[in-house]
Amino acid sequence: MCGIAGIVAQQSSQPLHTYLDVMSKKLRHRGPDDEGFLIYSQNSISLHYGDDTPQSVHQFPTKYQPTSHISSANFSSTFGFVHRRLSILDLSPYGHQPQCYEEDDVYITFNGEIYNYIEIRTELVQKGYSFKTESDTEVLLASYKEWGVDCLSHFNGMWSFVLFDKQKQLLFGARDRFGVKPLYYFHNNGYFVFASEPKAIVSLPFVSSKIHSGSLFDYLVYGLKDFQEQTFFEDIKEIRPSCYFVYNLQSHSFTTKEYYSLETTLDWEKFARDKFLTHSKNIQELFFSAVDLRLRSDVTVGSALSGGLDSSAIVCAIRRLINLRNYQQVGVHQKVFTVTHPNQSINEEHWAEIVAKQASAEMHTITPTSTTFQQDIEHLVYAQDIPFDSTTIYAQYMVMRLAKSHNVTVLLDGQGADELFGGYQQYYRGFFAEMIKKLALPRFFYEYEHLDNSPVNAKFVQFSMAKLLRAKLLPSFLKSRSTRSYIKEFAYINDDFWSSHSHRISAHTDMMYQTSLNEMLLSSMTKSGLLSLLRYEDRNSMSFSIESRTPFADDTPLIEYVFQIPSSYKIVQGWSKALLRQSMIDIIPNENRLRKDKVAFATPEYSWLNESKEFLQSFISSELSEYFDVSSLLRDWDKLLQSQNKEGITMIWRFINVAIWMKVFAK
Repeated sequence: MCGIAGIVAQQSSQPLHTYLDVMSKKLRHRGPDDEGFLIYSQNSISLHYGDDTPQSVHQFPTKYQPTSHISSANFSSTFGFVHRRLSILDLSPYGHQPQCYEEDDVYITFNGEIYNYIEIRTELVQKGYSFKTESDTEVLLASYKEWGVDCLSHFNGMWSFVLFDKQKQLLFGARDRFGVKPLYYFHNNGYFVFASEPKAIVSLPFVSSKIHSGSLFDYLVYGLKDFQEQTFFEDIKEIRPSCYFVYNLQSHSFTTKEYYSLETTLDWEKFARDKFLTHSKNIQELFFSAVDLRLRSDVTVGSALSGGLDSSAIVCAIRRLINLRNYQQVGVHQKVFTVTHPNQSINEEHWAEIVAKQASAEMHTITPTSTTFQQDIEHLVYAQDIPFDSTTIYAQYMVMRLAKSHNVTVLLDGQGADELFGGYQQYYRGFFAEMIKKLALPRFFYEYEHLDNSPVNAKFVQFSMAKLLRAKLLPSFLKSRSTRSYIKEFAYINDDFWSSHSHRISAHTDMMYQTSLNEMLLSSMTKSGLLSLLRYEDRNSMSFSIESRTPFADDTPLIEYVFQIPSSYKIVQGWSKALLRQSMIDIIPNENRLRKDKVAFATPEYSWLNESKEFLQSFISSELSEYFDVSSLLRDWDKLLQSQNKEGITMIWRFINVAIWMKVFAK
């Protein structure tokens, strides 16, 4: 896991070394173990080291050994690469980047893990390739030389990388299928810049940190954090998951293309018990294989554990694998990490303890408070780059801090299981709508009668059906009007700002109400929902130089198999994630397997905000008046905080998050 960045100057009339050094320092948290630079000038490549390049790299003769400090590269250049390394596989200097493969014609800066690199390397050896390292980076380079762009179809893992093909005079960059690893870019003012995080790009003097007003509106009104290519920064775009780009260094043309599309079945099938059991058995085998691949590491591996179904499945699967063979990187007793909230209903400690005991795990806990929240909030907002849903992100942040304090560098997490198997309440809306659409009325009433096994009730189903009908039939101008009057916090949004962006409401409303469970899952997996969760995961883990691995979110064989199973097998007898629950029989404790509630790493947001109200109010300034009615917001501050939801997330957090974001990214 690493941080990558680079810059191309369309006019090669100035040195780029200062810009590269600045971006490298901004990304240090992503890779504190090593630092490398590549400069391309006048058809010549030079490699350089930085302040964090270890002495072992200087003393290790390889083709990609740096020759001088980056400060000495004060000559005109075409482009340059930055690489910050977090050493996970092949801890030797052979893992230093930017790296080339044998011939001096293709160089790469790579962030991620190709989990099936051993299998790919075996295939390439049979084709005549040889390897000097034990790293997946060298395998990636050889794969590109063998298959070109099609190398992407061979990879099972998470990645964002950019490579320089000297013969073709192009940069080729790609991001993994589901967006686990990030990649952003700026293309303007005579420059093309890419980086793992926007903060590295906006650190450059010619890039503005100005907010994109449309993205801000979508976040405030809908809580949306993913805006297709557009980001929260007006001048920065995002390479989308399943996409690659090509930048031609001669014409300076930039193109992107989708290389993968997840397919799902929209067929409805009458439930058959024998098929359900077969699917569950196959899922168990695929899941164990996915976890096994993600234990490949030369550093210590642990797990995040909330006590819910998803994280429990991972921890208990690791226990089963440890029983089969030695995993030195895990140890006899795997380390697991959880958040506690003593004497509160959201406390998950009891559930985590049940799993830790069965898995013979070494359990560690941390308890965040409103005081630590105040101490850390500016760093958290800065680390995340883009505003987030709620203070629950801070709980995950604290888990990563805890894991780091116990010298864990790789952490497995259950992100993606809800989007894969159907774990959220809103999926019941699509499920019941689909049964109506498919005229599966006996199944509809059967599931309706078994809602006691679900996290929803009859009132929720009735309200969801009515809400769906409203969304389909209500004219656009009425949607805009009713949306603003429906939520009291929207009265504090600047009238002009609301009016100039209210046209966005109809499109988002139409997008949010599919009438098929699999259709909803596909949207959550590839267009919204999961993308935000993976970004939170990436930024929180990398803030503490930890690599987070998510088997439910990026294992292609598992994901593709589940998406070819009809919806009728995914919610059964009221149970959400029915296939996963069935596949985990005798694997995880029944108490956890049959939990109906969903808490995960929650926080007491209402009490935290009210305990911190004076502190948080200090972020509300006149500089926000373009977007908010600041005077009314300040006048009603105490009353507004007290009127928020007592449980779960609050609406006012979005306003607070934007105010903090504006401060920490002010230029």
